Amino acid sequence: MLKKAIDIFELKLLRPYFTKRYIHRKIKQTEIDGREAFKASSHLPADEKDDLLRRNDDDIREYREWLTSIEDKELWKKALKVDVDIEGIPIPEPDDYQRAGHWRCGTFGSDILHHEVRRALKGKIRERMPSYLKEREDMMNMYVNKPITIATGLLGVVSAIIALLR
Repeated sequence: MLKKAIDIFELKLLRPYFTKRYIHRKIKQTEIDGREAFKASSHLPADEKDDLLRRNDDDIREYREWLTSIEDKELWKKALKVDVDIEGIPIPEPDDYQRAGHWRCGTFGSDILHHEVRRALKGKIRERMPSYLKEREDMMNMYVNKPITIATGLLGVVSAIIALLR
Protein backbone atom coordinates (compact mmCIF):
# COMPACT_ATOMS: atom_id res chain seq x y z
CA MET A 1 0.00 0.00 0.00
CA LEU A 2 2.78 2.43 0.95
CA LYS A 3 4.79 1.48 -2.15
CA LYS A 4 1.78 2.20 -4.35
CA ALA A 5 1.24 5.58 -2.66
CA ILE A 6 4.90 6.49 -3.21
CA ASP A 7 4.66 5.46 -6.87
CA ILE A 8 1.55 7.60 -7.36
CA PHE A 9 3.28 10.52 -5.59
CA GLU A 10 6.29 10.19 -7.88
CA LEU A 11 4.28 9.90 -11.09
CA LYS A 12 1.62 12.53 -10.37
CA LEU A 13 3.68 15.17 -8.55
CA LEU A 14 7.42 14.66 -8.79
CA ARG A 15 7.76 13.67 -12.43
CA PRO A 16 5.77 16.51 -14.03
CA TYR A 17 6.62 19.32 -11.60
CA PHE A 18 9.96 18.35 -10.02
CA THR A 19 11.49 16.33 -12.81
CA LYS A 20 15.12 16.68 -11.76
CA ARG A 21 14.31 15.58 -8.21
CA TYR A 22 12.35 12.65 -9.66
CA ILE A 23 15.34 11.61 -11.79
CA HIS A 24 17.73 11.80 -8.83
CA ARG A 25 15.35 9.61 -6.81
CA LYS A 26 15.08 7.10 -9.66
CA ILE A 27 18.88 6.95 -10.03
CA LYS A 28 19.29 6.30 -6.32
CA GLN A 29 16.52 3.68 -6.32
CA THR A 30 17.96 1.97 -9.40
CA GLU A 31 21.38 1.79 -7.75
CA ILE A 32 19.84 0.25 -4.61
CA ASP A 33 17.76 -2.21 -6.63
CA GLY A 34 20.83 -3.17 -8.67
CA ARG A 35 22.89 -3.89 -5.55
CA GLU A 36 20.08 -5.97 -4.05
CA ALA A 37 19.57 -7.89 -7.29
CA PHE A 38 23.31 -8.56 -7.55
CA LYS A 39 23.42 -9.86 -3.97
CA ALA A 40 20.43 -12.09 -4.67
CA SER A 41 22.01 -13.41 -7.87
CA SER A 42 24.89 -15.24 -6.18
CA HIS A 43 23.60 -18.55 -7.53
CA LEU A 44 23.46 -17.34 -11.17
CA PRO A 45 26.20 -17.98 -13.74
CA ALA A 46 28.73 -15.20 -14.38
CA ASP A 47 27.30 -14.18 -17.76
CA GLU A 48 23.83 -13.68 -16.28
CA LYS A 49 25.33 -11.60 -13.46
CA ASP A 50 27.13 -9.49 -16.06
CA ASP A 51 23.89 -9.07 -17.97
CA LEU A 52 22.13 -7.98 -14.79
CA LEU A 53 24.85 -5.41 -14.06
CA ARG A 54 24.80 -4.17 -17.65
CA ARG A 55 21.01 -3.64 -17.59
CA ASN A 56 21.26 -1.77 -14.30
CA ASP A 57 24.08 0.42 -15.65
CA ASP A 58 22.05 1.13 -18.79
CA ASP A 59 19.08 2.22 -16.69
CA ILE A 60 21.27 4.56 -14.65
CA ARG A 61 22.93 5.96 -17.78
CA GLU A 62 19.50 6.59 -19.31
CA TYR A 63 18.39 8.57 -16.24
CA ARG A 64 21.67 10.51 -16.21
CA GLU A 65 21.28 11.35 -19.91
CA TRP A 66 17.73 12.54 -19.27
CA LEU A 67 19.02 14.75 -16.44
CA THR A 68 21.83 16.10 -18.65
CA SER A 69 19.30 16.89 -21.37
CA ILE A 70 17.16 18.89 -18.95
CA GLU A 71 20.17 20.74 -17.54
CA ASP A 72 21.45 21.54 -21.04
CA LYS A 73 18.09 22.99 -22.06
CA GLU A 74 18.08 25.11 -18.88
CA LEU A 75 21.62 26.28 -19.66
CA TRP A 76 20.59 27.18 -23.23
CA LYS A 77 17.57 29.16 -21.95
CA LYS A 78 19.76 30.96 -19.43
CA ALA A 79 22.23 31.85 -22.18
CA LEU A 80 19.42 33.30 -24.27
CA LYS A 81 18.04 35.16 -21.25
CA VAL A 82 21.33 36.87 -20.41
CA ASP A 83 21.88 37.62 -24.11
CA VAL A 84 24.97 35.50 -24.69
CA ASP A 85 26.27 35.57 -28.26
CA ILE A 86 25.47 31.97 -29.18
CA GLU A 87 26.77 32.48 -32.71
CA GLY A 88 30.22 33.04 -31.19
CA ILE A 89 30.32 29.49 -29.84
CA PRO A 90 32.14 27.26 -32.31
CA ILE A 91 30.24 24.28 -33.66
CA PRO A 92 32.21 21.04 -33.20
CA GLU A 93 32.90 18.79 -36.14
CA PRO A 94 30.16 16.15 -36.40
CA ASP A 95 31.04 12.50 -35.99
CA ASP A 96 29.89 9.91 -38.48
CA TYR A 97 26.72 9.33 -36.50
CA GLN A 98 26.07 12.85 -35.20
CA ARG A 99 24.35 15.78 -36.83
CA ALA A 100 26.13 19.12 -37.23
CA GLY A 101 25.32 21.79 -34.66
CA HIS A 102 25.58 22.59 -30.99
CA TRP A 103 23.36 19.65 -30.03
CA ARG A 104 23.93 15.94 -30.40
CA CYS A 105 21.68 12.96 -29.98
CA GLY A 106 22.53 10.96 -26.87
CA THR A 107 22.69 7.20 -26.60
CA PHE A 108 19.06 7.01 -25.53
CA GLY A 109 17.72 9.65 -27.94
CA SER A 110 17.89 12.78 -25.77
CA ASP A 111 19.18 16.03 -27.24
CA ILE A 112 22.27 17.07 -25.30
CA LEU A 113 24.93 19.70 -25.90
CA HIS A 114 28.39 18.73 -27.09
CA HIS A 115 30.85 18.84 -24.20
CA GLU A 116 32.86 21.66 -25.81
CA VAL A 117 29.71 23.70 -26.41
CA ARG A 118 28.52 23.20 -22.81
CA ARG A 119 31.89 24.31 -21.45
CA ALA A 120 32.02 27.37 -23.76
CA LEU A 121 28.41 28.29 -22.94
CA LYS A 122 29.05 28.13 -19.19
CA GLY A 123 32.13 30.31 -19.63
CA LYS A 124 30.26 32.90 -21.69
CA ILE A 125 27.39 32.99 -19.18
CA ARG A 126 29.85 33.45 -16.32
CA GLU A 127 31.56 36.23 -18.29
CA ARG A 128 28.29 37.98 -19.21
CA MET A 129 26.53 37.69 -15.84
CA PRO A 130 28.03 40.77 -14.07
CA SER A 131 27.10 43.11 -16.92
CA TYR A 132 23.66 41.50 -17.19
CA LEU A 133 23.03 42.05 -13.47
CA LYS A 134 24.18 45.66 -13.80
CA GLU A 135 21.76 46.18 -16.71
CA ARG A 136 18.94 44.69 -14.65
CA GLU A 137 19.78 46.98 -11.74
CA ASP A 138 19.73 50.00 -14.07
CA MET A 139 16.34 48.92 -15.41
CA MET A 140 14.99 48.60 -11.88
CA ASN A 141 16.30 52.08 -11.08
CA MET A 142 14.59 53.44 -14.16
CA TYR A 143 11.24 51.75 -13.55
CA VAL A 144 11.09 52.06 -9.74
CA ASN A 145 13.30 54.83 -8.40
CA LYS A 146 12.52 57.50 -11.01
CA PRO A 147 8.72 57.26 -10.64
CA ILE A 148 9.11 57.39 -6.85
CA THR A 149 11.27 60.51 -7.19
CA ILE A 150 8.75 62.12 -9.54
CA ALA A 151 5.84 61.26 -7.23
CA THR A 152 7.70 62.69 -4.23
CA GLY A 153 8.43 65.89 -6.14
CA LEU A 154 4.80 66.26 -7.21
CA LEU A 155 3.65 65.65 -3.64
CA GLY A 156 6.00 68.40 -2.47
CA VAL A 157 4.67 70.82 -5.10
CA VAL A 158 1.06 70.04 -4.16
CA SER A 159 1.89 70.54 -0.46
CA ALA A 160 3.50 73.90 -1.23
CA ILE A 161 0.50 75.05 -3.29
CA ILE A 162 -1.91 74.05 -0.51
CA ALA A 163 0.22 75.90 2.05
CA LEU A 164 0.23 79.06 -0.11
CA LEU A 165 -3.54 78.97 -0.63
CA ARG A 166 -4.27 78.97 3.11
